[in-house]
Amino acid sequence: MEESTRILYLDKRYLEMRQNLETDNLRLWLQSLKWNDVQRIRIDHVLADYYVSHSRDGYTIFWQIDDEGNLRDGMMKLYLLDGSVCGLDSIHDRLINAGMIDIKKQNISPCFFGQHLLTKYPKANINIVERPVDAIMMSIYWGMTEQEVFLASATGGNDNLLYGLEKSPFK
Repeated sequence: MEESTRILYLDKRYLEMRQNLETDNLRLWLQSLKWNDVQRIRIDHVLADYYVSHSRDGYTIFWQIDDEGNLRDGMMKLYLLDGSVCGLDSIHDRLINAGMIDIKKQNISPCFFGQHLLTKYPKANINIVERPVDAIMMSIYWGMTEQEVFLASATGGNDNLLYGLEKSPFK
């Protein structure tokens, strides 16, 4: 692949710098919903499996990690306590604005949110949804274990659906 079209992979140290989700508005909103006891226990496990994290400025980060473990991007949403979104951003936009990425030499190539879980749950039935929060809620509701073989993955928007499916590992 030519240098000018090299796919951008972010340093995995960003995953290690994750902030505590205890005060994250998305997590607090999820906990406020009516779940049964088993589903309520799943909330933190599902957020951890999907590598959902919290930024210093209050955004929930939905990391896009491909099935080979490469960190592609982080979609960022600022949630209110009622579950509504009042702000959007992305890790790659922040890095570009900070001058840490030269977009002329690297190609941002998104992947499905939750795509990394294909290696953890290779026999899972896969449900493709639009928003990461939908994938999280479905996984909390239905469960994510080898026995339950259910996995939800999100396109991150309708624009990514066709692009994502043509290059998708979901066969």
